[in-house]
Order: sequence, then structure tokens, then C-alpha cells
Amino acid sequence: MKRRLLETMLSFSSEPCIVLDRKLQIVAANNLARTSLSVQAGDVFQDWAAQTAQETCKLTQCFGSTAQVRFALKTQAGKSLTACGWRLGGAFQTYDLIAVKLVETLRIKSGFATMTASHRSNLQRAKRLHLQKLQLEQENQLLAVQVETDPLTGLLNTRGLHRALQDAIDQKTKFALFYIDMNNLKAINDTLGHEAGDQAIRTLAQAIRDNSRNHDVAARIGGDEFALLTLNVDSLNILRNIGEAIATTLAQHSVTLSGDRIQHLSAAMGIARHPENGATIQALETAADQAMYASKRMALTTVIAGDARSKSTADALQAAAARHPFSP
Repeated sequence: MKRRLLETMLSFSSEPCIVLDRKLQIVAANNLARTSLSVQAGDVFQDWAAQTAQETCKLTQCFGSTAQVRFALKTQAGKSLTACGWRLGGAFQTYDLIAVKLVETLRIKSGFATMTASHRSNLQRAKRLHLQKLQLEQENQLLAVQVETDPLTGLLNTRGLHRALQDAIDQKTKFALFYIDMNNLKAINDTLGHEAGDQAIRTLAQAIRDNSRNHDVAARIGGDEFALLTLNVDSLNILRNIGEAIATTLAQHSVTLSGDRIQHLSAAMGIARHPENGATIQALETAADQAMYASKRMALTTVIAGDARSKSTADALQAAAARHPFSP
């Protein structure tokens, strides 16, 4: 095989390469071998490499195999190299020549170290970015909770209630909206101070929690005004029972006003149902609010919007008032 053809073949390699004959004489060398390793055609391999018996054995193996034979060697100048050698030829022809690819060991180690360090750095950066992403998500969730939470009671605020209401409306869920207003909170604040008033508000919040389910939604929507969204409840009796349970729990608590007056805690409740009493948040809130004020006027615990029982009670109260008008 001609030297020019051999060198053309070797020129495609990205590593220094040489071709040796049976006498271990360098027949051809590519440009990388000539420039970086100072080896060229015509040189005797033994004069260039500090060859050991083991290296000679490896080179001899290369003449019998087209698979790469890997071994280490050193040049006479003391440079460490990794060599890969194989026999030139194919299935139907062979040449008494071997190709040897020479790679500087230090360069391999340096390149590996660089790649390893880069990989490690990338992993650390990816981990750091992942942790930062998790932290930002947690902070965003915390901010979202804070934006929709009443700080005094831990219940949702109006914003949180409206989100829950809209979700239930969008899903075409049957639900009821309670409007709950504490009675006589002003007297508690005026007599005992706002700290006592805050405690009364927290007591009502806990009474609502104790008498609702985990998937129901409780909210504080004003100073002494609360709301409860009960999902998938349609029975009027069940709704009345929920209202009575909240009132009974609340009535177990009291405060002592000036003059040793004992004020038991109580609340008025109005209930609107979806979709019977409205298909929008505004319509439902209006219906629940009107029912709650009717509850206050009639001194009833709970009034359900459009409920015939509440209407008959109101009619009876109005008739009684007409028969026995109050005179100051």
C-alpha cells in the first residue's frame, strides 16, 4: 500500500496516527503525529519509543487482529501515551502493516477531568435551580394562601370565598351558602374591649369549623360576618340542622358585661341555595344576606331563602304584631 494513500487515510483521524511494518518501522504518519509527537515516515519505532517487552508483545498482537489492541507506552523523550493498534486489511486481503493511534495520556486525563468537573458543576447547578424552583413555588403558595386568608381566624377571606363559589358554580355543583352574623358584638367591644370581641369572633369561627365538613368552605367576610359554603347539600332539614348545630355550639360560650350581665354568644343565619336562589355569586350573596336579616328580625336561628316554613313564621309574627302593637 502506497505511503500517500496511507497518509490520506490517516488524515481523517482526529488523533495522531502512524503505520508500522513488520520491522516496526514507521511507514506513514499523519500531520498530527508529525507536529505534536515529532514522528515521521522512515523513523524506527524502537528509536522513538522506549519500548518494553510487553509493548513489543502488544504490537505483535496487532498484526493478527483487526480489533483494536490497547496498551500504554512512553516516548524516548518521556511522554506517556495510550496506543491503540490494529491490522490493516479486510476480509479478503491483508497487509503486513498495522495502524497505531497515539493519544497523550495527560491530555486524556485532563479532558476527562474537565468533562467530569463540568458535569459535576452542571449537576450542582441543576440541583440548585431545582431547589430554587421548589422554594419559589412554596413561597408563591404561601403568598396565595395569605392573600385569601383572614389573619384573625385563619378562615378564608372574601377573595378566597369568591374563588370557591365560582369553582362550585362552574362545576354546576349543588351547594348552599350560609351568611352568619354574630349578635351583640358591639356591646362586647364597648364593654370589654376589642380583645374580648376578637375572642368572640374566634369562638364563632371555631363553632363553624366544628360543625362543617373538611371539604366545606368557611370564611370571614367582615367584622362579625361569616360565610359557610356547604357542598352537595340540598336538603332543607340538613341545612337547618347545620345552622342549629353552629348556634348550639356557639351558645355554650358567654362573656360577662358591665353590671355582671352574662351575654351568651349567638348569631343569625341566612341560607341561599344554588341554583334555586341564584346562579351567580352576587345573586346568591344577596339572597343569603336577605335571609340573614330576616333571621335577625324574626329572632330565628336560621332562615332559608324561599323556605315556606320561614315565610309562614314571618307572616305569623307580622299578624301578632298587628294585633298587639308596641307602644313606647
